Amino acid sequence: MTEKRRAYIAAYYQRPEVLAKRPHCIDCGKLLCATAQYIGTKRCIGCSKRIDNTGRHHTDETKAKIAAAHVGKPRSEETKAKLRAAHIGKPMLPETRAKLCIARKGRTPCLGHRWHLTEEQKAKMRRGPAHPFYRHGKGMLPYSSNWASVKQTVYERDGGLCQHPGCYSPENGRHHDVHHIDGNKNNNTPANLILLCRNHHAKTYFGNPDYWMEFYDSAQSNRGIEIAINLGG
Repeated sequence: MTEKRRAYIAAYYQRPEVLAKRPHCIDCGKLLCATAQYIGTKRCIGCSKRIDNTGRHHTDETKAKIAAAHVGKPRSEETKAKLRAAHIGKPMLPETRAKLCIARKGRTPCLGHRWHLTEEQKAKMRRGPAHPFYRHGKGMLPYSSNWASVKQTVYERDGGLCQHPGCYSPENGRHHDVHHIDGNKNNNTPANLILLCRNHHAKTYFGNPDYWMEFYDSAQSNRGIEIAINLGG
């Protein structure tokens, strides 16, 4: 904007006919900004700060005006950080959960969310052998009868740390997973079992299973774990 344009706008808002249309503060009579008439402001900033608004709420009309004024305005990273900090430790109200459920209905689900799907979306989903990560139904097979004691043995052997090379993270509010390297739940030999955190265990179900089998088999060999005895029944 040129200096000439700025001067013209400043002169325009000083015209008597324009000033007469602009709202004034109902308490001190101070001239309010030009946008006050659109958002419904009745008091200047100074008078608003002197009023105790504890327990008072915006009307639905005011809320709608405020929402419309913020449409299309991106939030800064500082504002996002403040909003996140303000919501830490606050439980989500049932009404809020219901609103989110309605808003997400029909949307494509992402990892970690189970949103409501339309019948058309369900028909397009690939299941069973049609899914790219299908492993011939191995995930549905039961564990061995002494799986609980086998897991405890692996926990003690690996010290409760993720054994993915370079990770070695301790448990943080959730137990690590005992992973079968070859995908066979009945093969409970020491070299076939490795303790992994949730992040690295999830990665074994995506991509090429032969890659992860070879990767963790090599990791076990580097640790000096050989197939000595079978812990399964």
